[in-house]
Amino acid sequence: MHIIKPLERSELKSAIELIWQVFSKFEAPDYSEEGVSEFKKYIEHDATLKRFDSSVLTLGAFVDNTLVWVLEARTLTHISLMFVAEKYHGQGIARALFNEALSKMGNNDITVNSSPYAVEIYKKFGFAATDDERIENGIRYLHMTRKLF
Repeated sequence: MHIIKPLERSELKSAIELIWQVFSKFEAPDYSEEGVSEFKKYIEHDATLKRFDSSVLTLGAFVDNTLVWVLEARTLTHISLMFVAEKYHGQGIARALFNEALSKMGNNDITVNSSPYAVEIYKKFGFAATDDERIENGIRYLHMTRKLF
């Protein structure tokens, strides 16, 4: 059983730790040193706090009071971060939580700049690539869109 809710400021440290742990293990090996450094800057506390104050949606999922999933949407149409604790990979929790997040985002087409690691996951969620893979500041990504209608 999980609880999904908007994250509070006091939970941002846990969110950053979860994001960094998952990124370091599953995504960093596909990135250059520049890309890893750039991502680390993106999730540093002050940068995350600034986004938190301006993002439309920052959700967390908790199992037994432990944060296991984070989703950040800059707008109701673009996911900027989505990470699941390793222990919960492959168990369907990301899909269930993603579907809950969609209900909070409204009836919009949704975009994401997916890391190489997450492309297949986003495809399973109904996203399709809209461009070739790009690299900016060492960050590898594939722009993807999920059309709702």
